[in-house]
Amino acid sequence: MANPVTAFLIDTEQDDGDAVALSVNGTDLGISIPISSRPVGIPLTLSHGSNLITVTALRTGSTGPTTVGIFFSITQSDPVAHPYGYSHRLNLQAGSSFDFTVGFPQVPVDARRYPNIAEHVVDAWSYGYPRILTIDRNKQRLDQRRDESQTRYYDNPANPDPLPGQDLDEYPPAMFVENYGRAHVRPINESQNRGAGSVIGRLLEPYSDGDKVEIITNYDELFGNR
Repeated sequence: MANPVTAFLIDTEQDDGDAVALSVNGTDLGISIPISSRPVGIPLTLSHGSNLITVTALRTGSTGPTTVGIFFSITQSDPVAHPYGYSHRLNLQAGSSFDFTVGFPQVPVDARRYPNIAEHVVDAWSYGYPRILTIDRNKQRLDQRRDESQTRYYDNPANPDPLPGQDLDEYPPAMFVENYGRAHVRPINESQNRGAGSVIGRLLEPYSDGDKVEIITNYDELFGNR
């Protein structure tokens, strides 16, 4: 999940004086949050990957128990919410807590095995391409995104043709919606390109079309920030 993120809390029943506390990854925010029928937004800083959120009921209103709905809004994606409008809808007794996680599954690009691919990922990020990507394996749409991205590459006379043993690598890859047919394209060693693509495909097998994942890499850790 991208930063900044705002957690919105709302009393899902009566305005009767409920209050809760929040902690993120074990760190208490140190405030009492009164909740009512008007959502109150609490800014949170999350780490990459999965984050543990704990909601603790501090005060139960006159009708008890503490009834709280939680949803999230972030700057680079749609609000994270379940079909009924809440990430979670809770009924808590005073002093009790509920833990849950937020964030996107992480898909690593290993710079030890695929340094050219990892370098391309980091470069594309520096040009503003996103880390959070949406899976779309539909072959017709995937092929169209790839074809449009590569056509745009070849239409620029300044771009070099791939040498023997090279493929055109795209970031975001064509299997993600955010490729949009306007990916960043670069000639890459074909064995690295195909090997990394195979690994990413296997890592995505548990996920469905429409799921969002976060691409990560250890490139800077190994080779330093540039």
